[in-house]
Formats: sequence, C-alpha cells, structure tokens
Amino acid sequence: MVEPSTVYVVTERRGEGGDPGEALTYWAHVYLSRGHAVRGVEYWASKAAQPITWEELSAGVLVARDPHGTEVYKIVPFGVRHDTDAEE
Repeated sequence: MVEPSTVYVVTERRGEGGDPGEALTYWAHVYLSRGHAVRGVEYWASKAAQPITWEELSAGVLVARDPHGTEVYKIVPFGVRHDTDAEE
C-alpha cells in the first residue's frame, strides 16, 4: 500500500437550521486526493439542494461558497509525516 504524503480534510460552517453560519465542524472522513474531497462536497451539497461555487485560496485550499458568497465548505490539505520509528 502506498502511504499518502498529503490528506484532505473538509470543514463545514453551519448555523441554526442548517443555514451557513459560524459553527465550524470537521467531517469525520479524510480524503486521499483533493479530487475525491471535491466530489464528496459536491455530492453532499447536491443532496442538500445547495448550489456552490469553488474558489481556490493559497496553498491548495479550496472554498465552496453559497450563492450569497458565504463560505460553506473548505477543503484543507495536511501533510502526512510517516514515523517509521513509532511503536506499533
């Protein structure tokens, strides 16, 4: 198995009633590619009938915004350190 050098985490901002807001949550799923993370966000946004547009920020960070320009989802890359000396 190939060990990834980067994984992607999705954050979601939700307020009362599911509307975009200040409450920040992290999805409990880690994606091994940015493309898979994008497809995951697009899938769940479509299930919620929520149109989104993408904006690329620095260092590979993608933000999905609602029609009002509010950030709803963010895909953030994290580098993976492989510790070969770790105890198993």
